Amino acid sequence: MLQTAAQAASATECTALRQVDIVAAELPDESRLAMLARPFLGRCIDSDLIRTILSEISNDLIARGYVTSRPYLLEQDISEGQIEIQILVGKIEAIIDADSGASNGKIATAFMFNDEILNLRQLETSLEAIERARSVSANFEIRPGTKQGGSIVAVKTSETNPLLTELGVNARTDLDPQLSFRAVLDNLLDINDIVEFRYNSGEVFQALQSNRSRELNYSFPLGSYLLALNHSDIEFEQRIQGINDSFLSAGDTVSDQLRISKLLTRSQTTRLTFAFALELKDSRSFFDDQLIDVSSYKTSQLQLELRHDWLQSWGQLNTRFNYHQGLDSFGARDDDYYTLEDGFESEARLQFEKFNIDSQLFYYLQNPAWYASVKLYLQYSDDILFDNDKLYLGSPYTVRGYSSALSGSNAWYLRSDLTRRLQSVVNPFSGNPLTKSISLSAGVDYGNVKCEIDNPDVCGEIYSIGMGVEIADANFIGRLLWGHPLKEIGDDIGDQDIFSLDLRWTL
Repeated sequence: MLQTAAQAASATECTALRQVDIVAAELPDESRLAMLARPFLGRCIDSDLIRTILSEISNDLIARGYVTSRPYLLEQDISEGQIEIQILVGKIEAIIDADSGASNGKIATAFMFNDEILNLRQLETSLEAIERARSVSANFEIRPGTKQGGSIVAVKTSETNPLLTELGVNARTDLDPQLSFRAVLDNLLDINDIVEFRYNSGEVFQALQSNRSRELNYSFPLGSYLLALNHSDIEFEQRIQGINDSFLSAGDTVSDQLRISKLLTRSQTTRLTFAFALELKDSRSFFDDQLIDVSSYKTSQLQLELRHDWLQSWGQLNTRFNYHQGLDSFGARDDDYYTLEDGFESEARLQFEKFNIDSQLFYYLQNPAWYASVKLYLQYSDDILFDNDKLYLGSPYTVRGYSSALSGSNAWYLRSDLTRRLQSVVNPFSGNPLTKSISLSAGVDYGNVKCEIDNPDVCGEIYSIGMGVEIADANFIGRLLWGHPLKEIGDDIGDQDIFSLDLRWTL
C-alpha cells in the first residue's frame, strides 16, 4: 500500500493531504485518532508521510493500553487527497491459567472481559485484583489467538501461606496500654477474597475502666469493582466511685457497612476511583445495667468517595473527597425525636451533611533515602454534629503532643514530616543485618477547630513538633513517636511531652 501512495505522489507534482478518515467503530473516542492527523494536513502525500501518520496512531493506541490494536491501509485512490485508515482492533479471545490452560475462581472474578477489546490498563487492574491478597503474586503474558486480532491472556500465579496473624501493643504516656490481635486469611473461597479479624482491648491494664473492640471484614473483587462487608462491635465500661458506693457506666456500638468501589480510569500516572458505602449503627448506653434511652439509638449514613492518585518520578499525591449524609432510614432515629419525646430540640443533627478532604503528598529528594510528606485533612459541615461525627485534633495521628483534644464539626489539620530511611543496620560483631530498615523522622503539625455553639471550650488552634523512629524487620515493626505541644489547651502545657510506642509482631 505504501508503494501505491508513492506512485500516486509521483504521478503529479504534489497531492496535498486534505482529509484522514479513521475506521475504528469499536474503539472508544474514535475522533481522538483522527485529530492526530490534523498537523499533517496540507502536506504532500508520500510513503514517509503515511508511515509517520500510522506511527502516531499506533503510539497513541499503545499509550492508551490498546497494545494489540494496529492501524493499516487498504488499497485506495488518494488522488483527491483523502486517506482512509483502518484499525484492526485487538480482542481478548480467552483468559486462562498458564499452568492448567483453563479458567479458575481467581481469574473469573478478576478478569471479567472475555471477547472484549484488549486493553493493557484493564489487564493490569485485574492483576492487582489477584495480587490484593498478600500471599499471592501474579503476572500474565499475551499469546497469539486463533482468530484475526485475537489474543489469549495466560495468567501465572504463585502462592505462599494464606494466613497472617499479628500481635500488637500500643502504649502512650497519657493513656493505658492497648493489646491488639489481627488475623488475615486470603482466598477463603478462592475468588481473590480476604477475611480480616481485629481485636483490641485495654481491660488487661485498667482497673476502673475497660474497652474492647472487635472487627470482621470480608471483601472480594468483581473486575474493576471491589465489594466489602464490614462489621464492628465496640464496648466500654467505667466504674464511677461515689462516696459510699460505686456505679457502672457502660455502652456498646455495633456497626455494619456495605461498601462498593469502582476503578473509573487509570493510566501510567493516574488512578481515579469512586466508592459508595452504606453504614448502619446501633448504639446503647447503660447505667448500672439500666438502658439510657436518650443516648441509645440507631443511625444510618450514606458515604460517597472520590479518590485520585497521581504518581510521578518525584513522588505521589493521593487525595480523597468524601461526602457523608445522615439518613432517617433503616430504623434510624429521626431528628424530631428530641422535640417529640422530651419537649426540646437538640442542636446536633442525626440527618446531617458533611464533607471531607484527605490529601497526602510524598516528595522524594535527590537522595532517595530522604523524602518529605505533607498531609492535609479538612472537614466541613453546615450542621452541628454529634460527637461521633466530629473531627478530633490532638493525637499521634492528627496533631502530636496533646493528651487533651479539640473537637468540632468544622476543623482541619496539617502534618509535615521529613524522613530519612536507612536500608539496614548491621551487627558490628557478626556482620549480619539486625533490621531490614530504620526510619527517622521529624515534623511540625498544625490544627484548627472552628468555635461554634456546641464547642466553646474545645475550639481554637494548636500546633506542635514531633519526632519518630521506626524499626522494621521481616516479622516485626516498632514505632516510637514523641510529640511536644507548642500551645496550651486544657491540661496540656508547653513543657509536656507525649510518647507513643507501637509494637507489632507477625506470627
